[in-house]
Amino acid sequence: MTTLIELWRPIPGHEGRYEVSDRGQIRSLDRVVTIVSRGRVQRSYERVIKGRILRTVTTADGYVQVKVSGGLVRVHRAVAEAFHGPALGRFACHRNGVPSDNRASNIRWDDASGNMADTLAHGTHPKASKTHCLNGHEYTAENTYLRPRTGHRVCRTCARALEARRVR
Repeated sequence: MTTLIELWRPIPGHEGRYEVSDRGQIRSLDRVVTIVSRGRVQRSYERVIKGRILRTVTTADGYVQVKVSGGLVRVHRAVAEAFHGPALGRFACHRNGVPSDNRASNIRWDDASGNMADTLAHGTHPKASKTHCLNGHEYTAENTYLRPRTGHRVCRTCARALEARRVR
């Protein structure tokens, strides 16, 4: 049985302190710290702190982040920057639509429209999953109008009621 080797790269902006793997894990690196004791006699000594895999936290929206010195890092962005280059104003998108799957092969850079197209393709767009309008009318083929320019759905029952109020 062959085992695949996990590839580690430095996290941009945190070089020498943290690395990210192609499997979406983040680790701290071994480091030496100087400790100064403040007793009667002031002494200082150096201590080696071993690096380790850092514990992650999953946010309410399903994304994984980790606490590093200097703040929080979203794992998918760290993977994208380390394995696919700088962001340049783009979004780190998940190919399969699962925000906790942070493998380098699942992450890619895309623009805002590509990111929004992903939410539609994966069925995670908040408006696309709605079955009724705000007034409780069901979105059916007969009761739904699609605006040509935007693609937004309009409830025909609500639109007729609004037009009737305007005419009075």
